[in-house]
Amino acid sequence: MLLPKSDDGDLLGRQQEQADLEKLKMFVQLRQDLERVRNLCYMVSRREKLSRNLLSLREQTFHKQVAVLSDSKLNLSSAEVSAVQEANHGPSIYDRLYSYPDAPDLSTDFETMLS
Repeated sequence: MLLPKSDDGDLLGRQQEQADLEKLKMFVQLRQDLERVRNLCYMVSRREKLSRNLLSLREQTFHKQVAVLSDSKLNLSSAEVSAVQEANHGPSIYDRLYSYPDAPDLSTDFETMLS
């Protein structure tokens, strides 16, 4: 007995529909993966920008330290000289936020920074 041609058409139509759904799922997954890659690229570029800004600030701090320490008019005490020398050392806010969250908070007051 032969099946009517309409059943063959329905079967082929369902197979085509299933293949189209699989393609759609694949494209949705590909779109999600591309969005993740875009977000990662954005986060990496943001992190690198923050790192460059931190490096620039540390360099500026170094130049200010050199200027203060080389100024003979200032007559700094040994504690003040030590404070100026240590101003660019230790974990920074960048370290505390991004690299090393357990770093001590040195931004509370000057006495804490000296110790």
